[in-house]
Amino acid sequence: VYELERYSTPNEGFPVYLPDEMTLIKAEAHARLNQIPQARALVNAVRTDAVAQVNEPVAGLAALPDAALDTQAELLAEIARQRRYE
Repeated sequence: VYELERYSTPNEGFPVYLPDEMTLIKAEAHARLNQIPQARALVNAVRTDAVAQVNEPVAGLAALPDAALDTQAELLAEIARQRRYE
């Protein structure tokens, strides 16, 4: 069955973005502004997602400790890692 067939009627919802990608965009913006705590919280929100609003994969991972994401470089690397799976 073709994956997009479920969106074949005008009344079917059609996801136009993945919510976690939007969260990662916000996390990257905070990281580039050196707003480390805000960026870390958003990255961990993506990592710990266990339920999706749309048909998308969820990580269901443990949050990383503050020490693992306490620099801009560490945050940007983790954001890139999460994007590979997003």
